Amino acid sequence: MPEQPPRRTRRFRTTGLVIAVALAAVGGLGAWQLLGNDEGPGPCDGLLADRRVQEVLGEDAESGTSCAGLGEAIRKATVADSSGRHTSGQALAMRTVLSALAKEVERRGDDTLDPALRGPVADALADYAGDVHALLGTGNAAYTKNGSPSAGPWQEKDGYHMAVPRESLLRVVRAVSEDPLAYVAVRDAQTLRASEALSNVAEDARGFDLSAPLSNSARVLATLDAVAEDVLRGRDGKGAERWRSTVVTKLADGPVRPPSYADDPVRHLVGTWRSGVRSARAEDAFPELREQGVRLVEIWSAARETDDRTLDSLVRTCRTSADSAYSAALRTLDE
Repeated sequence: MPEQPPRRTRRFRTTGLVIAVALAAVGGLGAWQLLGNDEGPGPCDGLLADRRVQEVLGEDAESGTSCAGLGEAIRKATVADSSGRHTSGQALAMRTVLSALAKEVERRGDDTLDPALRGPVADALADYAGDVHALLGTGNAAYTKNGSPSAGPWQEKDGYHMAVPRESLLRVVRAVSEDPLAYVAVRDAQTLRASEALSNVAEDARGFDLSAPLSNSARVLATLDAVAEDVLRGRDGKGAERWRSTVVTKLADGPVRPPSYADDPVRHLVGTWRSGVRSARAEDAFPELREQGVRLVEIWSAARETDDRTLDSLVRTCRTSADSAYSAALRTLDE
């Protein structure tokens, strides 16, 4: 068993592996609702008793609701429709749920979250990929301003957004990531969001306008690397290997031939990165995740025909940002 981080008690459950295997057998992320854990003294009673949670989830959070029912209520109240635009009520529900979950994880003193909640919460986190990217990144004025408990959702041209303290978000991401498929849902969404950020960099961008979106994306992805590392610290050799294998297999899944950058820049970046993970040697596939921020920049630079000197500078900047974020996230999770 790897050495455990100090100052924190971990109470991992053997049901985590059962949940992961069952999800894979019934089709992955679409089958979360089949896997509740409703025996025992009501593991979700604390959340269901939270007045704020009751207000945003309404009758779906009635007394006696199971953890599986609560998970579905969270998904129903937070996830946008096919337009992809969140309403004020959805953004408020997401903010409220994240705050309550973070408080519950902190109260318990460990990183556990009932298995029936992990998938729905991960789906919601994926649906708020832009907000998660901003909150885990280098900082954004709107998110800093609206991150206080007294602030609420705010409207932009693409719908309503929400903010919570970065530490709260990080602890919720860590809690859902006990299940590797939940971690994949969050990471997949951030891989897509990072690729969008790179593809939106103007052709004539220079200096900060060029480096900031790239280094910020590297920072977010490295924060998720730290989450993975923290999960693996609490598992024995076989358990850790199963978690790593599931994550790599799912993240590397995709079309064999991605579209060209000219035809679809985002899918080109995501697909080319996935191909690189698939082609890596088995022992190198998971460590390759630590290089994701840099790899995306290299793929992007090749497509944009960036000169070698500029690429070297961007890679150094991204590595520095990623290393800093990785260490900072581990420190937060160790507290």
